[in-house]
Amino acid sequence: MIGLGAQVMKMPVSPPNFDDPRYLSVPHHVEMFSRYDKPLLEELYSWIREEESELIFYTQVVKTYGSSATYLIQLIQEEYSLAEL
Repeated sequence: MIGLGAQVMKMPVSPPNFDDPRYLSVPHHVEMFSRYDKPLLEELYSWIREEESELIFYTQVVKTYGSSATYLIQLIQEEYSLAEL
């Protein structure tokens, strides 16, 4: 996706940390696209939607694993009378 993005837009420098506001917004009055090639923009948009879908799916998987792990830890502690670890 980065290669495709670099074909149609000026790729920004990665912010140094997650608190940087550039992760949450695009600066106003800054031209992001270097060319307006509609087929490439549509492909880039499709890739972005695909990546978003994968992130949502994997976030749910991680939450499910977290819930399962919490349940299993509680079950093992109760079953074997273990103190808090």
